[in-house]
Amino acid sequence: MMIAGRPLQVVRRLPRTTPPFPDEVVLSYLSRLGQINSFPDGLLMSLWITENDRQTALISTLSGYRIPVLQCALPELRLKSPQMMGPSWYTHAPCYRCAARRAPGQSVNAWHRRRVRLCPIHWVWMGNSRYPLLTGRRPDIHAAYRRHRRLEARFGRQATETAFTAASNIVTKWAEMNVLVLPSSEDLPAAPATGTASPREKWATRASAHQYPATVALTALLADPAWTEQALAARTWDQLRPTFAHLVSVSYNPEGMSDPLHRWRRDARDQQYFSVP
Repeated sequence: MMIAGRPLQVVRRLPRTTPPFPDEVVLSYLSRLGQINSFPDGLLMSLWITENDRQTALISTLSGYRIPVLQCALPELRLKSPQMMGPSWYTHAPCYRCAARRAPGQSVNAWHRRRVRLCPIHWVWMGNSRYPLLTGRRPDIHAAYRRHRRLEARFGRQATETAFTAASNIVTKWAEMNVLVLPSSEDLPAAPATGTASPREKWATRASAHQYPATVALTALLADPAWTEQALAARTWDQLRPTFAHLVSVSYNPEGMSDPLHRWRRDARDQQYFSVP
């Protein structure tokens, strides 16, 4: 392998090494290895061009960790190609307290199975790494997270993720229409950040955390095949309104082409119609 016109000879472990972060991105781990050994930026990251057994062995030699250990910690090493991670995986910075404990003073990028960036160990909402929020005084967010996990176990991860995406869009639109019923408590103090967030980023992070319980409640309905079948077959929302009435104001009535719930039903009906052979 050529780096800057010269072959890179890997014959032994680096003088200084560090354990990989759970589910860490390979490029992030190589960057951290190069950082603690004072290597030029990008030198070790050049090893990860396309994954194969030889490059995995090189990373094992550099770090001093056996290949099975690295494959357990780095999901990309378990696949034939990094591009096979699939759309259900997301990369973002982990909880700042988890990173400080496992990789003090270093930036970490990790893979995550779900879009919700909440640390269940330290209860930190990592909607934005530059503006993390402490949810210790919001038991409704914690309960929603546990319910989210139960929905994944009941309906499957992919079906739940699809329903959560649709529910998030509907709840966001409800909030814009000022019909969403939100908890009275807004106790979400900001945690130490790694950078400076813009006012827009701060507002978006707080909104996503504040709306999360309502989003999970609606996800439970959209992921349920029985509820979905009834919603698609009904002409009006009168019979189904009691199932989501606690999420919206009393005056709200789903109607009109611009209504988010009505649009969801229309799109679901179109998808169902065109999927029939």
